[in-house]
Amino acid sequence: MLREKDQHQIVIVDDESLVLKAFKRQFADDFDVQTFSSAADLLAAVDRLCPSLFIIDWMMPGMDGIALTRELRRQPRFDLVPIAFHTAVEQSKERMAEAFAAGAQSFISKEGSFSTTLIQIRTLLDNYQKLLHYLEQQKIMLSVLKHDMASLLTGVCSGLEVLALDKVFQREDLRTQMETIQQASDSLRQLFDDLSEVLVVGNSQARLPMGQVELWTIFADLREYLGNIQREVRYVGQDKLAVYCKRRGLGRCLFYLVRLLDGHLPKGLAVTIAVEADQGGTVFRLSAPGDFHEGFAALNPATMAILDPDVRRDILYAQYIKNVLISHSANLTLLDSNGQSEVVFHLAGPA
Repeated sequence: MLREKDQHQIVIVDDESLVLKAFKRQFADDFDVQTFSSAADLLAAVDRLCPSLFIIDWMMPGMDGIALTRELRRQPRFDLVPIAFHTAVEQSKERMAEAFAAGAQSFISKEGSFSTTLIQIRTLLDNYQKLLHYLEQQKIMLSVLKHDMASLLTGVCSGLEVLALDKVFQREDLRTQMETIQQASDSLRQLFDDLSEVLVVGNSQARLPMGQVELWTIFADLREYLGNIQREVRYVGQDKLAVYCKRRGLGRCLFYLVRLLDGHLPKGLAVTIAVEADQGGTVFRLSAPGDFHEGFAALNPATMAILDPDVRRDILYAQYIKNVLISHSANLTLLDSNGQSEVVFHLAGPA
């Protein structure tokens, strides 16, 4: 079932004015049709749009359809919005592979009739609507489960704390076992909180307060989170440097960044985390010898359906990192220089 007209905004990008006029004329009665004659025009206006579908010409002056699709997929709010290429060029296997890798879902032929095009549009919109409905139901279910699981986990942790006070557990062997169980419970609590922040309705990171946190505190949190990880991590930065952030979110974001790097680097290579003040904010740089770009594949929505075990493992890490960076209005950049890979993000200071 499709939503009402005013809820379905379709964005058309094509350098041919006749194509744009034809779309307006044929589909304006059914949808809110927004037309743009270039990728640059769309990107300049994209913040005010709320599309349910992008239809993009492949061949355009300046930025072509493939580059525009990649740019749109870098914006998290368009992760699920379908993108279709509107093209008269033959759809070879190579072109289809390139389009799908960029993040497109379909092709709409310029040679097809408007009735056929309308069917394709309605199919894409209907699938998008079903996906949104499914995800909303999943989030509601997860929200309920979160509440119940939190109560049970609190009971387990509280029970362990009470048991630890009993004289029986003062014996060396039992105390060691109890400490192991407590550490596992603490790790489980951290993981549960991370899952909650990824899976609840909306981004719960956005609701956490921002504040000035000294760098040594963030590094101390990170050392505790990393626990028994075997990878050497080097910390560079002034202890008293004030970072404007959400303390737990940033600490766990750094934790998952290190975990991503750890899973895609050879053993024996150290990861360096360097932090410095810059342009009224703070720059974080995580670097290591070699190439760890593969570990960040899960940050690209187009890879989310890949069934490779390493990508599945990385999806939680990537989604948590993405949520934290969005809540801090920050973007991640991957760099290469002289055999060294580096991931960089900048946190702004208080307004």
